Amino acid sequence: MDKILRLSVPDGDITVQPGVKWEDLNAHLKDLGVPLFFPLDPGPGATIGGMCGTGCSGTNAVRYGTAKAEWFLNLVSERSEVASMYSTRLLISPSPR
Repeated sequence: MDKILRLSVPDGDITVQPGVKWEDLNAHLKDLGVPLFFPLDPGPGATIGGMCGTGCSGTNAVRYGTAKAEWFLNLVSERSEVASMYSTRLLISPSPR
């Protein structure tokens, strides 16, 4: 349950399984050459599902906000194994890297 299922760069949304780690998501975007990133940084190894459950923040919260308030605007759980996140603000551009 740690797969990235779909990415829509023009729409700024992504569909992932809840076990995807935020670092892996950013590495995937970088590997694809996508100039976007997921800015939340609650700690090493944090998963998207865990971030949804806790409404995490992290070291970037002052600049980019928290999961609960700014990033997970709409979640859909399908078969208890896929968390779909739809948001024009889920990923932001340009990447600061």
